[in-house]
Amino acid sequence: MGISVLPPDVNESSWSFTVGGESIRFGLGAVKGVGEAAVESILEARRRVGRFRGLAHFATEVDLRALNHKVFESLIKSGSFDGFGFERSALYQDLDAILEYAQHRQREVSEGQGTLFSAEAVPEPQPQAATPPWSDRRRLEYEKESLGFYLTGHPLAEHSDRLGRQATHTTSRLHPGVEGPVAIGGVVTRLRRTKIRSGPNAGRLMGRFVLEDLEGSVPVAVFADTFERYGHLLDEGSIVLLKASVRERGSHVELGVEEVMPLDEVNRQAVAAVAVELPDGVSPADLLRLRDLLTENPGPVPVTLELRLGGGPVRIRPPERFRVRYDEELTRAIEEIVGQGRVHPRETAPTA
Repeated sequence: MGISVLPPDVNESSWSFTVGGESIRFGLGAVKGVGEAAVESILEARRRVGRFRGLAHFATEVDLRALNHKVFESLIKSGSFDGFGFERSALYQDLDAILEYAQHRQREVSEGQGTLFSAEAVPEPQPQAATPPWSDRRRLEYEKESLGFYLTGHPLAEHSDRLGRQATHTTSRLHPGVEGPVAIGGVVTRLRRTKIRSGPNAGRLMGRFVLEDLEGSVPVAVFADTFERYGHLLDEGSIVLLKASVRERGSHVELGVEEVMPLDEVNRQAVAAVAVELPDGVSPADLLRLRDLLTENPGPVPVTLELRLGGGPVRIRPPERFRVRYDEELTRAIEEIVGQGRVHPRETAPTA
């Protein structure tokens, strides 16, 4: 049975990792930007009051000289306040108001007016429960930023099948002795852009980063000519498919990039056809809007129109001039005409 890794928790964590049953919980000291003084203030307040009941209670009880705004942001991003039952986005959005309340409470207590301005007289502010959650990608990026790990998922998870259909290797299959060109998908991390100091390319930029997939990571070099062509596609957290050569570096390997394909292009190439389900009673005006939309987005992907006539399904394949360049933006535009959930991309079959 696997060991689960739990995020840090201001009501549960110590300074370092702790083990309980079949789980390991991150320590507060592992959160980037949260120093020893901040953790000690949290632990001291917890010893004094027991469990924190919410973010406002927490902020009121800790030493705000040791926990500044950035420390609170890091704790939110890492999931350290998840036990309070609010979305991280809600905590982040209402942080300023909660800290203002906590500063006011601490000031009144220090001036001996704690009973007049008690929690009963001035209710603790609560985050807005209706605040939309962060997207999975944003949540995971913040986890990586604050903890150095993706903890509650991986940004590649929902794209691994499509990347896998065009990839020849994963990081676990790259080792000394592997030869020839490879295609591999992953997340760009630890990206560095550097200026070349000497040689024929002196003064030009090159890039280095670590490509991470679901199985591991591999260092990558992007030399001047390739970086000039594809550098705009490389950002921290970008999901890409690389065509690269394998270069041995002692006991490990490094990839030399030859081509970079962004995720949108990978998704586009994975789609072999698009079926558009027309609603009953679709109007001629909507059909004309759909026709214009298809002709305004020419590309290689054939479109099939599906509708029901006389109780049975009918499929219509328009002429080739209505083939499209498929992407998510086109899907949204078509759904504005025919309704949500009526656009069905058909992917290419997996290669053997």
